[in-house]
Amino acid sequence: MHNGMVRKLDCWYVPEHRKNLTSHGALSKNGMRYVGRCDWVKVTKGSLVIMKGTMNRGGIYIIECTMVMGMVAISQSLNKGDDNTELWHRRLGHMSEKGMSILSKQGLLGGEATRKIKFCEASFKGKHRKGKFGTGQHTCMEILEYVHSDLWGPAPVNSQGGCSYFVTFIVDYSRKVWLYFLKTKDEVFGKFKEWKTMVEKMNGKQVKTLRTENGL
Repeated sequence: MHNGMVRKLDCWYVPEHRKNLTSHGALSKNGMRYVGRCDWVKVTKGSLVIMKGTMNRGGIYIIECTMVMGMVAISQSLNKGDDNTELWHRRLGHMSEKGMSILSKQGLLGGEATRKIKFCEASFKGKHRKGKFGTGQHTCMEILEYVHSDLWGPAPVNSQGGCSYFVTFIVDYSRKVWLYFLKTKDEVFGKFKEWKTMVEKMNGKQVKTLRTENGL
């Protein structure tokens, strides 16, 4: 299959056909579930993806796999003209085209010539680098001069009071933290005004700078 696993399926054998066929009923009898959307299909067993495939022009789903005849001989891919470039790409830990070309010339990929690799989402995500955050340059000399705020949520499960968010206000000078639980995200501004009025009356000073993560 697409992940390198070998699976045995009950299929209809038709001598005149060049493809082996299996049915949804055969998959269901083996405890598998299938989901089809437009031009793709995914077969699962529990939380494990067993098979996946795409629909051809004739309206038949083509499973991403190679057919095994007996126990030793492996035929060509189900799609005529396809090669195993993407299969080797996944087997070799998403190796680059240049690296696979070198291995192919050395005869280490079963004598097959590699072709251009299609866009691979896993490779893109695996090689993507996270941008660095800028370093804040500030020195606080008094309380409420610099305040940090952050909003978290929604939580997968609501609290007993029905809240699914919380917002924090942290004074940079003293590192004191105030935390407010929220039922909806639009309560943030109201809680900020409530907190601001309270701390300014308590300390006799005003909030000068409020820093957030641009959550709006």
